[in-house]
Amino acid sequence: MTPERYQRICEIVDAALDLSPEERPAFLDRACGGESGTMREEVEKLLARESRIGDFLKGRAIEALAADLIEDRRRLAPGSQLSHFRIEALIGMGGMGEVYLAWDRQLDRRVALKLLPLEFISNQDLVRRFEQEARAASALNHPNIVTVYEMDETDGLRFIATEFIDGRTLREMIAEGPIEPARAVEIATQIAVALDAAHHAGIVHRDIKPENVMVRPDGLVKVLDFGLAHMAEAMPSHLPSTMTGMTGLTGLGGEADTRKTRVMGTVNYMSPEHASGSPVDGRTDIYSLGVVLHELLTGRLPNAGGHPIPADLARIVIKAISPDRGHRYQNAGEMLDDLRRRQEPRSIAVLPFQVFSPDPSDNYLGFGMASEIVTRISRIDELAVRPASAVKRYAGASIESLAAGREQQVDLVIEGSMQRGAGEWRVDVSLLQVGDGTSLWADSFRLGETEIFRMQHEVVRQVAARLRLDIGSQQLLRLNRPTTLNAAAMNCYLRGTNHFSDRDPNLIDRAPCDQAIAELSKAVELDPDFAEAHAKLGYVMGYRAIWYGPDEPMIARAMEALDRAESLNPQLAEVPLARGMIKWSQYDGFQVEAAIEEIRRARRLDPHIAHFELAELYAHLGLEEWVEEMEQAIRLDPANDFLRSNRFRFYLFHGQLDEAVRTNLNLANHPFDDVFWHLEMMEAAPIASLVEDWRRNYPENGFFAQFKAVVDALQGRLDEALAAVPEILLKCRLNPAHHHSTHAIARIHALAGRGQEALHWLRTTVAEGFPNYPTFLHDPYFAGMRDEPEFRQFLAELKTRWENAKDARNRDSLRPLR
Repeated sequence: MTPERYQRICEIVDAALDLSPEERPAFLDRACGGESGTMREEVEKLLARESRIGDFLKGRAIEALAADLIEDRRRLAPGSQLSHFRIEALIGMGGMGEVYLAWDRQLDRRVALKLLPLEFISNQDLVRRFEQEARAASALNHPNIVTVYEMDETDGLRFIATEFIDGRTLREMIAEGPIEPARAVEIATQIAVALDAAHHAGIVHRDIKPENVMVRPDGLVKVLDFGLAHMAEAMPSHLPSTMTGMTGLTGLGGEADTRKTRVMGTVNYMSPEHASGSPVDGRTDIYSLGVVLHELLTGRLPNAGGHPIPADLARIVIKAISPDRGHRYQNAGEMLDDLRRRQEPRSIAVLPFQVFSPDPSDNYLGFGMASEIVTRISRIDELAVRPASAVKRYAGASIESLAAGREQQVDLVIEGSMQRGAGEWRVDVSLLQVGDGTSLWADSFRLGETEIFRMQHEVVRQVAARLRLDIGSQQLLRLNRPTTLNAAAMNCYLRGTNHFSDRDPNLIDRAPCDQAIAELSKAVELDPDFAEAHAKLGYVMGYRAIWYGPDEPMIARAMEALDRAESLNPQLAEVPLARGMIKWSQYDGFQVEAAIEEIRRARRLDPHIAHFELAELYAHLGLEEWVEEMEQAIRLDPANDFLRSNRFRFYLFHGQLDEAVRTNLNLANHPFDDVFWHLEMMEAAPIASLVEDWRRNYPENGFFAQFKAVVDALQGRLDEALAAVPEILLKCRLNPAHHHSTHAIARIHALAGRGQEALHWLRTTVAEGFPNYPTFLHDPYFAGMRDEPEFRQFLAELKTRWENAKDARNRDSLRPLR
C-alpha cells in the first residue's frame, strides 16, 4: 500500500466517524466513487470494527486499528517469546502501538509490553529523543507514576516494558457516572502529586486525560505514558493525519472528543498554548488536570453542563483551566495545597513506635505511645483517626509505614521510633503523606525517663499545624487536658492498656485481663487522681467479670473505679461506655435499652467513639439505626474484618439477605461467615466438615459446639443434636453472647418438632439480651410454629417492646448527641 493510498483511507474513515451510521453509506459512495472496490472494503472494515477497540489505549477506531493497514506489521501470539518476555495477551491497541500483557521470565513478574509502530523505529532521531525522555520518566521512580523497566529492540521490534497496573482507567470510572467529591479530590490529589514530582524533574506529560490515569483496587492512582507524549509530539509531518491527529481544534464542550492535533495531545484536555503549538511547561498539565477533575465531578467536560459541583471545587477547576496561563496555578504544588485543604476530614493512622532498648520489657512503649497519641488526636473533629485497635497488629511487624497506611486506607501516617540511651530516650517522629511518601513534618526529641510523654502534646500540635486545621477553643481544651504528671503511673497505665489489647475473644484466656488489671491497679496507687487509669481499670474489670465470671465482687470493684473516675473527670466518655457494657450483661439483667442510653451519653462526651457498640445494641434490639452506626464504624476503621463480618451477620439477623450478600459477596470477611450464611439458608452440607474441624480445633469454644449441633439437626441427627445441648450451655454460660447459643438451642428444638421447648429457649434468648422482633419474625427455623397461639403471643409481646423502643429512638433523634 502506498503512503498516499493509506492516507486517503485514513482521511475517509476519520470523516465517516463523525457521521451517523445512516449518513455514512451516501458519504462513502461519494468519497470512494472513483476508487477501486478494495478501498471501500478497507474503509468499511475499519468502520465495522470500531466497537472492538481495547480499553488500555482508548481512542478513535482509526487510531486503534490503523496498524492493521501497515504492511509487515507483526502481531504477537499468546505464548510467543520476545526477548525474555512471554506474551500472555493483547490488551490494547492504538496509534502509539500495541500493548501486551507479558511475563518477565528473568524477574518473575507481570509487565505491560508496548510495541512501537514501525514508523517510529525508522526515525533514529525520534527514537533517541524518546529514549531520553523515557529514561527520565523511569528515573522518577514515583508511586503515582507507572514505572518504566526497560527499552529494547529484538527482531526488528522496539518495545518498552513497564509496570503492569491491575486496575481501571478514569475513563471507565467516569462512564459509570460522576464520582463522589471526596473520592474525586483524592484522585486529583494523587495526580497532582505525580505531576509535581515530574515537573521538578523537568518532565511535562503533555497528555493528561482519563485514559492515561489508572486506579488500582487499593486506591493508588497511577499516571501512565510519561515520555510518550514528547515522542509523539515530534512525529514527522509526512505521517498520515490519523497517526498525528487532526489539524482542526474543537472547543471545550459536548462529549469527550479524543481527536489528536498535529501537536500531540487530546483536544478537550489541551491548554490553549499547547493547542496553538507554543512552548509548554508544567502549567499545561495543570490545565489538563483541571479538565479531568471537572469530568470526575460531573461526568461531563467544562461548558457541557452536567451536575453542579461544590463551590470550593469549582474555584479550583476555574483557576486550573484559565485560558491565560499566568492566571492558572503556577505549579502543581499550588494546586496540590488547595486540593489537600479540601480533603476533610482527612484520615490518619498512628503506627506503633519501634522500640530499641536492651530491656525487652520496654516493648510495651511502642504500642502505648501510639495509643496515647491516638487518644489525643481523636479529639480533633477535622480528622478521621484509626483506632488503636486497628494498628495494634503492626506492633513489632516489619511492614513498611506507607504500605500500612495504604492497608488502613488513610491519607496520613505517623511513624516513630524510641531508642533508650543513658538515662534518656531519643524519640523520632514523622508525619507522612501516604499517597506519595512526602514528609509533612519530622522531629527528634531527647527526653528524660520521666518526660517522654510530654512529646505527645507536640505531636498533636504539629499535626494540627501542618494540616492547617482550625482548632476551636473547646477542641483545644480537650487536646490539652492533662492525664497524669506521674511518669511511673503513666508507664503502668500503658502496660495495662497493652496487656488488655492482647486478649483474644476466641480463646478462654484470662491472663491478658488479669495482667492489665494488675498494672492499672498500680497506676491508681501511684497517682490516686489519675482519672483515665480509674476509668480503664473499671472497664477492664467489667470486661473480665462479664467474659470470664461469674465474679460479683469484681463487678463491684469495677463500679467503684468508674465512680471514682467520674468524680475526678465527669467528661470521660469511657465511664458511661463501661457502664453500658455492664448494663447489657448478666450483672444488670441484660437491659438493652438502658445500655443504649449509657452509650449515647458516652457519645455526647466524645462523638468519635462507640459506633460499633451502639450499632450492636441497636441490631440486637432490632432497630434499623444500627446500619448508620455500623457504616460510620467501618468508615473509621475500613480494614477491620470484624466490623464487616458483623455488618454481614446483623443483616442476616434482620432477614435482609440481599443486603448481606451485597456487603460480603464471597463470604470472606471472617473465617466462619459462610457458616452463618448456610445456616440461615438451612443448608448444612456445604459446611458440615468445616464446622467439625473447628469444633476439634477449639474444644472450649461453645459457638463451634452449637454450630455442630444445628448442622446435625438439619441433617436429621436429632438425638445427637439434642444431646449436645448441655455441652453448649456449659461452654457458653459465661459468654456475653450467650443469647445466640440459646437461640441455636431453640432452633434445634424447633427442627425436632418440640415447639414448647423451642418457645422456652426463645424467651430465654430475649431475657438474656436479644429481644429482636424482626429476627424471630423472619427466622425460617420457626416456620412450623407460626400458627401456634403461644408463638403468636410471644411475637406480639416482642413487637410491642420493639415499637416502644422505636418510638423512644424517634423522640431522642430530635435531640443531638452533643
